[in-house]
Amino acid sequence: MSKTIQEVAQKELWVLVSQLKENASNSELERIAPQVLSIIDQWSDSGKFIWSGPFGDNTGGMAVFEATQEQANQFAKNYGDIVSGVLNYYIYKWDVLWGSK
Repeated sequence: MSKTIQEVAQKELWVLVSQLKENASNSELERIAPQVLSIIDQWSDSGKFIWSGPFGDNTGGMAVFEATQEQANQFAKNYGDIVSGVLNYYIYKWDVLWGSK
């Protein structure tokens, strides 16, 4: 099986949830927003699925994306490098539709 076929077979849905830290300011959020949008755009521009947006209170947001475990870990690391100090974030494998493995 080629690596591409194996990768497709190993892809799962992930959800990344973030929330503004209690001591963070809106100006800090505005400072990191372009970088966050950039990694989301890069993900999408490379042909990978991602759906993201803010929550109604504008203090948090969510991204749902398809990736292998390795890709999801790298995405979370890149995201964390940008948002640390401003946002708390958590990544979960989205297995709600299929049940736990």
